[in-house]
Amino acid sequence: MQVIAPPITEPRTVDFGIGIGKRQCFLYNLPETASCHVNLRVPSVSARFGTAPWFWNTAMWLTARLAPKGAAAMRCQMSAVIPPALL
Repeated sequence: MQVIAPPITEPRTVDFGIGIGKRQCFLYNLPETASCHVNLRVPSVSARFGTAPWFWNTAMWLTARLAPKGAAAMRCQMSAVIPPALL
């Protein structure tokens, strides 16, 4: 059974130890998770990601909810938002 959660949900606080401390990490829908499940026959796979400072996590959350589906795949539209050197 495959369960797909909405991106950037289910926050968890992870302690990265001295120097970094505790940070929130969120569940992401990355293609690698499905690939690992199928090709490595791993029964349960999830991917979590988090950034510091916290406001980048908020920016990613907003992007996931406000950007039209498939927008990242539209190179010409993304070039208006992201410098061409980063595409």
